[in-house]
Amino acid sequence: MMSLVLAVLLATQADKQADEAATAAVTTCEQVFIKNKDAGARTEALTTMSQTQHEKLLAKLLVYMSDADKGVKLAAVTGTSTFVTAMPDLKRIANKNLIRSLETAVNLKDIEYRCAVAGVLGAFGDPASNTTLKTLLDDKNLKLATAALNACVAMKQKPLLEALMEQQRECEKTMRASNNTTYKGKKPTSAKKDPNAPPDPEEVKAERAAMLV
Repeated sequence: MMSLVLAVLLATQADKQADEAATAAVTTCEQVFIKNKDAGARTEALTTMSQTQHEKLLAKLLVYMSDADKGVKLAAVTGTSTFVTAMPDLKRIANKNLIRSLETAVNLKDIEYRCAVAGVLGAFGDPASNTTLKTLLDDKNLKLATAALNACVAMKQKPLLEALMEQQRECEKTMRASNNTTYKGKKPTSAKKDPNAPPDPEEVKAERAAMLV
């Protein structure tokens, strides 16, 4: 009985110490942001803060993932990625926060940011990311679609592998159609294309397929 009571007391003390350490880490990072507008100093502060694994840290990193400064946002993603080796509960929260960050207005069209998040989602390997990665896999931006493809391969989840197989079939179909183009009464011309003209949708589709196959 005494050993059980002692174990409870020690666990409570450990939780208290972890909470205090997390609060101190967040406060230190916040002070850097208040006193210093230099992006390098801020990203370094985020890196240091991320060395303490706690739910409070994840909440703060989620805020910084929507920062106006891209360097800060990407540093927050990197900080969140360190939770890949954390306890399961913290790992799930980190994964959820990454997905949530993709939905904020400042990140909706930031391809570099979305690619970074896709890579970390692949490393976490949480099935909760499946729907998000499938959506990214179908993105019109080739760089983002490729990042999502790599994440799907890394996760090795059955639904994602099925999505990849479907994607490959579609790409192969597009490639065959591209190689068997009929001009329907129009003759090919050697005239130079207008560099300011919008890209041909079919050409873009074929190029994307060639890159993804």
